[in-house]
Amino acid sequence: MVDRKGTYQIYRETILGDTLHATLAELVAMSQLENTIAEQVMKIFDRVIERELKNLDRAQKVMLTGKLDEYKNCDDVWTFIIKDPKLTIDNNIIPSDMIKIISCPSDQVSSKHPKGRK
Repeated sequence: MVDRKGTYQIYRETILGDTLHATLAELVAMSQLENTIAEQVMKIFDRVIERELKNLDRAQKVMLTGKLDEYKNCDDVWTFIIKDPKLTIDNNIIPSDMIKIISCPSDQVSSKHPKGRK
């Protein structure tokens, strides 16, 4: 789940990550792209999505309520499954049947942490 440079690959399971992977796999299957290039693109995706999510506006008000259906911890990575969630971001309700939250220690996310952590 973590590559050698300390970047999490959890965002590959998002719609954006799945779509990118499927597109790259199709190009590899049609011999229009080498597999090593596709792997490099996915590694770049991991780094860029992590960086951009860190830069989001943190002033947004987020509220989440729902039923905790499942939780687990593996290697300091927590996973929570929330059923029937009510997710509100800046008074906009985001509809969903289920939300999966993955929580990773920030000091393990990147070796280039801006505050000098590992």
